[in-house]
Amino acid sequence: MIRISVAGHSLIHPRQHMLFEHMGAEGLAEVQVLSPSRWHDERCKTVHQQGYQHECLDVVGQSILSYKLRGLEDSIKEFNPNILYVMEEPYTPFARYCSKISRRQNIPMAIFTWENILAKSFGVHFDSLEEEVINTASVLVAGSESAKRRLMHKGAAEDKIAICPQTGINTDIFKPMPEVNKGYDVAYIGRLVKEKGIESIETVVKNLNVKMLWVGGRGDMTPSYGNYVGWVDYLRLPELINRAKVGVQFPYAFNNYCEQANYANLECLSCGIPIISSTNGSISEFLGDCKGAFLIPEEDTELLEEKIIYLQEGIDSRGKMGDYGRKYVIKQYGYKTIEKKLVDIFKRFV
Repeated sequence: MIRISVAGHSLIHPRQHMLFEHMGAEGLAEVQVLSPSRWHDERCKTVHQQGYQHECLDVVGQSILSYKLRGLEDSIKEFNPNILYVMEEPYTPFARYCSKISRRQNIPMAIFTWENILAKSFGVHFDSLEEEVINTASVLVAGSESAKRRLMHKGAAEDKIAICPQTGINTDIFKPMPEVNKGYDVAYIGRLVKEKGIESIETVVKNLNVKMLWVGGRGDMTPSYGNYVGWVDYLRLPELINRAKVGVQFPYAFNNYCEQANYANLECLSCGIPIISSTNGSISEFLGDCKGAFLIPEEDTELLEEKIIYLQEGIDSRGKMGDYGRKYVIKQYGYKTIEKKLVDIFKRFV
């Protein structure tokens, strides 16, 4: 059975590490997850069980551009994996350090990237790090087709690029809850920043006088209309999503922003909730043929209002779209789909 060490700061979050826990439980691989013991307000929990272990390492720094994990190399060496999977962008110092570990221990390294802006530069120093890591990695896992195009633009050979999202959706947790009262017409889940289209969403729902639920934070905006509950524990999200009839995401290209996936859309769909989303960034790639979603052009507030009205008035349409959306997520982004893709990718390079 293949043994995989996975390292990165985002693995402290359940959305990321639960995929690998499930992978181990299903017997697809022996997995070691290495994450910071803390990351801002999040705390790591050490786990050792059949097929899966999560180690919480002391962290120095709280920035992806500078942090280090104490004991990382020793932990990897002790586990003796067949491949090291780095869930950090290639331009980071952490990625370069992992690259050095992989060469010292003679372990193939895979690295993940979401970055999908073709000409994106991080400055001379970090661009140099990115080029070095791209060249030394055995496999590059791109989260989307546009991320793959960027890797090739940076000089990566196509035959060492594989496409697979960073994680999947736990459809056993994110599921319809008929017992939950749908007290809200519309819900937004995520960061409260300008580029997510918060102002446009708020203007539209206020004009329509619909009941609005905001779940999120970690930004510089606070909605003045609707119920704002702030940032919540990830495992509480399914119940909150199920309180709404419709999910909405409306990002746009502000200050060169480009959406890389938008998991809130997928989590709403998995709960059987239809969504309305802009087509910013890679969203169309993820949901282009999903019958549970209305995808509309960026900043088209008139169409956003029209689709909200349509879904508020059409309970049958909501039900059908919700069923379509859940089936789509299970097939395309459920754990069984994503973990099989990853294991198959890794097996090609070990």
